[in-house]
Amino acid sequence: MISGVINQIRQTGFSIEIQEVDNGQFYDYLLKINPYDKLTASQLEYLKANKPDIVRALKREHGIQNRTPYDDRRYCHECRNLHGDRCTVTRLSESLDDMPKRCNTFSPLTN
Repeated sequence: MISGVINQIRQTGFSIEIQEVDNGQFYDYLLKINPYDKLTASQLEYLKANKPDIVRALKREHGIQNRTPYDDRRYCHECRNLHGDRCTVTRLSESLDDMPKRCNTFSPLTN
């Protein structure tokens, strides 16, 4: 579970936060880890590979909303076309779920 990983990072003396960045077209989230220069290569690889999950967990922790109500962008995990890490419509082998995007094949999950 990613929340446990975040707690482990903090327990070993690192601070981990997110910073929202507006590039003019969408919001992205940067991971801020201090002291960054003390991370090992394997720790950096893990953080890179799990950034979407870590950002999601940190956003939940801080009560950050995914987007404004009028925003029509969506996350891949909100779409019924995503099976595992593969979109069955676009045939992409991995979802880029670290930021919302506009997708003309989006089909919302049913509750």
